[in-house]
Amino acid sequence: TATPWDFSKTRAHEMMQKSTIPLESMLSQPYPLSVDIIQSMLVLLDPEGACRRLVAFANETDEETLQRLASLEDWLADGIPLESGVLKTLMLDWHRDNVTAKGDWKVAGQVISPEKVTVPTLVVVPEKDNLVPPESSEPLVKANFQFQAIYVPTGHVGLMAGRSSKEKFFNILTTWLQQRAFPFVKAS
Repeated sequence: TATPWDFSKTRAHEMMQKSTIPLESMLSQPYPLSVDIIQSMLVLLDPEGACRRLVAFANETDEETLQRLASLEDWLADGIPLESGVLKTLMLDWHRDNVTAKGDWKVAGQVISPEKVTVPTLVVVPEKDNLVPPESSEPLVKANFQFQAIYVPTGHVGLMAGRSSKEKFFNILTTWLQQRAFPFVKAS
């Protein structure tokens, strides 16, 4: 979900191009990068996001909504340390160097190309996503005529944890999985 392919369209790519942080050195350490550092980097991508959420929390009086907002904050703050190899691929290869869109991304010596995918594939594009804008996912959709795309009227976090995520995303995903990927699974 919210799958970027052309990272040059993302805010992270723009920031990585301007960054003076010695990422190669930081990511060459043999130990995982802590959750605190990862969370700090994510906050830099949308500095106003935390403020918007705090204002929403402060202005809310409905107990159920307050509980949902608190759960959302818990979910956002959760995480695990990531191995430096994973982060090198994510931050340097994808976000900084955009190897996916350039056709240079390799795994085990094989170029990864959406044109070669032969299994049912669903690309979910949140229409209001600040982290993965739709234009970063659309090249993936256009690369393979077998890919099916759904556009969801939400942002990055709202896709998974928004008020309407069940109706506008999870129900659609469940139906798609049942029809294409797992037709033998019955709905419960």
